[in-house]
Amino acid sequence: MTADIDILGNVKEGVIAVPARAIVRLDDRQYVQVLNSNNELEEVEIDVGLRGSDGFIEITRGLSGGERVITSVR
Repeated sequence: MTADIDILGNVKEGVIAVPARAIVRLDDRQYVQVLNSNNELEEVEIDVGLRGSDGFIEITRGLSGGERVITSVR
């Protein structure tokens, strides 16, 4: 016999979250790249919170919502 279960740990709603692949870690810094109003890349230092099972990570400092975060560069 087997069983599948889902266990929910911490749950937060209404947070800013970005895909984990968008976060750049360099030394002790974590940042994301965003397109500013002039369509130029800008690095924004962030702090992170909870990591979701869907591959997204909560941003607790650095973004306010509505920014265009770069997830990959071709």
